Amino acid sequence: MKIIILMSGYTATGKTTTANRIAEYLKSQNINHIMIRSDLVRKEMGHKVDAKYFDDNNKDGASKRDVVYLKMLDIAKEELEKGKAVILDAGHNKRFMRERVYELSKSLNVPLVLVNSVCEDEDEIKQRISKRGTVNPLEVANKMEVYKYSKGLSDSINEDVPMIRFDTVNQKIISMTDEEHTRFVSRAFEV
Repeated sequence: MKIIILMSGYTATGKTTTANRIAEYLKSQNINHIMIRSDLVRKEMGHKVDAKYFDDNNKDGASKRDVVYLKMLDIAKEELEKGKAVILDAGHNKRFMRERVYELSKSLNVPLVLVNSVCEDEDEIKQRISKRGTVNPLEVANKMEVYKYSKGLSDSINEDVPMIRFDTVNQKIISMTDEEHTRFVSRAFEV
């Protein structure tokens, strides 16, 4: 089954944890898939990252982030052409970044579901960020400053695409569009 699962959300809202949950569900359904993580792609590309990397006013960081997202799209296209389901695990906080994925979905005639990880509790965000770097040594988004950059510079999600908004604190779906593929992906949250 080919599908694009497009993760979106601010830093520390639970995107990777949610993506892992979806990946486990796909595995349980014997669906060949790959999760493409922006942090791993950044590392493979040799990007030196600090909090300023995520600041849109830092043109070098913005340019490097864009290169990472384009590389993720290239990998996704290759894997989709091999027949795999793809989970794109990154913030996708800018509309133009999401639109590139929508275009890939259309060009390959592959369904897409946007999964927006939500955590409204800023104390929970602080707690999650304080654990970063100790739990995952690849994690560079380990400062509250990065969360504030991702939240303050994000474009709201108002596109007409199949979408699930998932509350990662209460572990429940906030809302979802009623389509075949969103219903399929939502089953990952029933376990």
